[in-house]
Amino acid sequence: MKRNIKVITSFLLLTLIGLVISCEDELLNQTNPNALSTESFWQDEEDVRQAVVGAYSPMSTIFGWGRYLPFTWFRRADEFTPSFENVRVRGIIVDPADIFLPNQWPEAWRLIFRCNDILDNVDTVPDLDATVRDQAAGQAYFLRALYYFYLVNAWDNPPLITTAAVGESISEFPQPNSNPTAIYEQIINDAQAAKNLLPTSWGDELGRATWGAATALLGKAYLYTEQWSEAATQFKEVIDSGIYDLDPDYANNFTEAGDNNIESVFEIQHTSEDGIGWSSDQVNSSRSSVFLQLRAPEAFGGEWIDQVNPWILDAFLSENNNDGEIDLRAYTTVAWNNPLSTIYLDQPFSESVLDQTKIYPKKNTGMLTPGRENDGDLGTNSGQNFKLIRYADVLLMHAEALNEAGGSEGDVLLSINSVRQRANMPDIPTGLSQSQLRDRIRMERILELSLENDRFFDLKRWGVVVDRMTGNADKLGNLGASSDQIRAAGHPEENFPFSDVHTRVPFPIAEIQSNPLLEQNPGY
Repeated sequence: MKRNIKVITSFLLLTLIGLVISCEDELLNQTNPNALSTESFWQDEEDVRQAVVGAYSPMSTIFGWGRYLPFTWFRRADEFTPSFENVRVRGIIVDPADIFLPNQWPEAWRLIFRCNDILDNVDTVPDLDATVRDQAAGQAYFLRALYYFYLVNAWDNPPLITTAAVGESISEFPQPNSNPTAIYEQIINDAQAAKNLLPTSWGDELGRATWGAATALLGKAYLYTEQWSEAATQFKEVIDSGIYDLDPDYANNFTEAGDNNIESVFEIQHTSEDGIGWSSDQVNSSRSSVFLQLRAPEAFGGEWIDQVNPWILDAFLSENNNDGEIDLRAYTTVAWNNPLSTIYLDQPFSESVLDQTKIYPKKNTGMLTPGRENDGDLGTNSGQNFKLIRYADVLLMHAEALNEAGGSEGDVLLSINSVRQRANMPDIPTGLSQSQLRDRIRMERILELSLENDRFFDLKRWGVVVDRMTGNADKLGNLGASSDQIRAAGHPEENFPFSDVHTRVPFPIAEIQSNPLLEQNPGY
């Protein structure tokens, strides 16, 4: 059994350490001798260990990457035709009252507040070994930077809070909107601090943030703020470190057997040993990768009812590999009516009950796991991890940053062709302009990274998200549904045309109501 950082929630109450509501009534001011406080908790190395484990905890929960977080952060791109059927979960979240936002929003802050607690208090622990202190702080810096990265890309202007909640009144707690510039500055500072403090490896303690993860995240923050040379430098450090490589088997990245493989730069740890547990802070629960169930086709226990838009398959079919066959990554990414395309238990797609005219997602559905039967509830007993940063992405981001910085064509091609060679695709020829290379890099991101993490964010940072989403007729056509039919199903807010309003997620209505300083995103 793999030994990794267990996402138990032994650090349940640290989110609110020091938050004391002042009250004149002595009855309400009684001290609970069993409650954690800054005075009783930060005493020794074991407290620090529990604090760090607790900081990782929200990542794997039902309301984190374990199930619902991708609704807000990953599933809004032009890759999918979102489900629209009545009583089904929504596709593109554009409603401040959406039932899923109040779960994902606080889960992010739970992690950030725990990181703030660590950074505010780890230096106060008596006689703490300097290495333990630095590594605890490094992990907190990394996790805080990672979550702010996703918050700023999803919401644009969330609050920026970098200290623990220690005010004497809860009225001091609400914070106003920040802005992308300030948040990215914080992300870069945190990622740099993490890079300076973290080791390159934790041995068999898999899942902890490392130097490589922090360096890749720092490069990504520079990339998203168009600091091209700085981004290229960070990615090159990861490449030159020799720590990572491409897994010879592309599909292995999306199976439980491929958890923490050589291509993994950072991934969220899941286990099949514990049940679902809807309460995020129940000890030893909420640690299985329930996202498989949501991604699976409806006929096999899935809930999202997503199909993949045909242009994704067309991209794979547009170029043959060195053996004259289609790009073999297609068979890992999607399932469609083709003699070689399979689903669960290697059953041919053409012989399955799935709609033969549709294209279905294959990554993160359990289809790629050998012997994986459909048990009607695919996510409840899976330990498949969720990869957030893998080495192939680092190579492609390096190629992009270097190309935008005006770097040498040879170095740009070296990174992108490394990814293509693993897929047995021919090298991209020399003699291309910067613009032509840009197009090839963006196409390679489709072929290598489709249905994973950052497509919507890519479109947004490239300034093409509105055109791509509005111009993608397959959003409706793949389901054979008209706009009127979608309205009739009860989801008029998911209609197109897609506009600039939809490039950011609305703040949950409950948060707007409870925080008078927070302004709703424009258009909601």
